[in-house]
Amino acid sequence: MENLLKKLDLTSLRLFVAVCQEKNIARAAEREFIASSAVSRRIAEIEALIGLPVIQRQSRGITVTPVGETVLRYAQTIIANIEQMSAELSRFSSGAKGQVRVVANLSSIVQFLPEDVAAFSRVFPEVSIELEEENSADVLRIVEEHGADFGICNAVTGVEAFEQVPYRADRLAVLLPAAHRLADAQRLAFAELLDDSFVGLRSESALTQLLTQQAAQAGRQLDEAV
Repeated sequence: MENLLKKLDLTSLRLFVAVCQEKNIARAAEREFIASSAVSRRIAEIEALIGLPVIQRQSRGITVTPVGETVLRYAQTIIANIEQMSAELSRFSSGAKGQVRVVANLSSIVQFLPEDVAAFSRVFPEVSIELEEENSADVLRIVEEHGADFGICNAVTGVEAFEQVPYRADRLAVLLPAAHRLADAQRLAFAELLDDSFVGLRSESALTQLLTQQAAQAGRQLDEAV
C-alpha cells in the first residue's frame, strides 16, 4: 500500500470514477474519449496496486466491490480538490469577472445545472450567471443570434452547424402502473409501448420530437397526453 502515493495517477482515478458512474466500461470509455481496452488496463493497474478487485465484470456491465466503493469515495474527493485548485489558480491569471448568459433546455436545468452553477459561483463569485430556459431548437436560434454566450441542448436538427462539447448524458426509463400488462418485463422495445398513451412534455420539446421520430420509424404515431 505504501506504493499508492507514487504509482496511483489521477488519470486512472478519473477513469475509474467514470466506470463506476456509468456502470459499464464501454460507456465510460466513450464518455472519456478513450479506448475500452485502455480503461480496462487502468482498472487492472489499480487492482494490482491495491491487491484487491475494485469492480466485478459482468456480461452487461460492472458492479463496484466494497473495496471499489472505498476507492471511489476517495477518488471523487481527490478529483474534486484538484479541479477546485485548478479553478482557483486560474483566477490569478484570468481575473475572472463579468456576466455569462446561458440558455439551456429544461432537462439540463432540472438535473444538472443547479449543482454545476453553484460550484462555479463558489470558485468565481464575481462572475454573474444569467440562466434562461428554452427548448432545444430555440437554444440553437438564440446562440446563433448571439443572444447567449453558449447553450445547452439535445442533439436536434441544426446542431451540426455549431461547435459542440459533450455535457451530460440523459438516460430514459419507462414508468408503468403496477397493473400494466408490461409491468413485469425486464426489457422493453420502444415499439411495444406505442399502443399506450405517453405522458410527456410539450410538442416542441426535444424529447417529444425524438419519441415522435422513433414512433414514425416504427410506422406508428405517438399518442401523447401533454
